[in-house]
Order: sequence, then C-alpha cells, then structure tokens
Amino acid sequence: MPANRPGWGIIGFGEAGSTFANHIYRLLRIPVQVVDPLLNRNPIPDHVRQKLAGIRVQVQPTISSLVADCGVVVSLVTPQSASKVAAEAAAACQGGLFIDFNSILPSEKKTLAALFPKGSYVDGAIFGSVATEGANTNLVLAGPRAKKACTLLRAT
Repeated sequence: MPANRPGWGIIGFGEAGSTFANHIYRLLRIPVQVVDPLLNRNPIPDHVRQKLAGIRVQVQPTISSLVADCGVVVSLVTPQSASKVAAEAAAACQGGLFIDFNSILPSEKKTLAALFPKGSYVDGAIFGSVATEGANTNLVLAGPRAKKACTLLRAT
C-alpha cells in the first residue's frame, strides 16, 4: 500500500464492506478496490451480486494485490480471519494506512500493528449498526495516524 496513492481498498465485502464501498464510490466517484473470497467464485452468489449493483468496484484477486494498489485499506472481515488478513496485508504494505475495523481483542490488535510499517496500522471500532445507520455509523480510531485516517474518512 503506497503512502502517496489515494485509492481506497476494502477487504471483506459483507454488509459493512459493501456499505462503505458504496458510500466511498458515491462521494468520490472513484472505483473502490475490493477483495473477498465470495467475489472470486464463479458464479458470484446472488446476495453478493445484489450488493455489487450500482457500485463501481474493481475486484482484486488477493489481499496483497489490493494493498499494493491502495493508499487506504479498510479491513472488515470476521474475527476468525482478521489475523491472517492483517498478516498478508502487512507483507504488502508500503506505508499507506491500514484501518482495522475487526472485532478482536486489543492484545491481538497490538500484535497485528507490530507487523506493519510504523504508523500504518490504525485501530478502528464501529459503534452502531451498519445495517440501520449505513455509512453514518459512529467510528472510533486509535493509533499514531488516527487523525489522518479520520480526516480521510470524513472526506468520504
């Protein structure tokens, strides 16, 4: 993830990931890069195809390829896969922001932060229901570049 590249990437295209991808695309009018195992199935499941309707996304085959192309990456995966996803993202990170909105223990997040270049990892939490509040759900960020991440998220 290059530090100077403005592109947005989202890991996980479930309810939160698809909501944020749609919001970013509608405001910035730039395609959002996404990666999720369901997007690489053939055929794509109907419920995923419905989430893709009206959103301009570029599906990436791997987490590494997404991170390499985006300056801001938002991780919205299940707690079971959060550590594996972060480790793969960290290996490709070149100084951009990795915003981790996954519900895992603080000790796990601290361990994951150490995998990234200094300041790239931003700890995030979603307070509220994306299902009912959409992209207006309250977000909390922490870490050395949390203010930068907050500025970028507010711009969307």
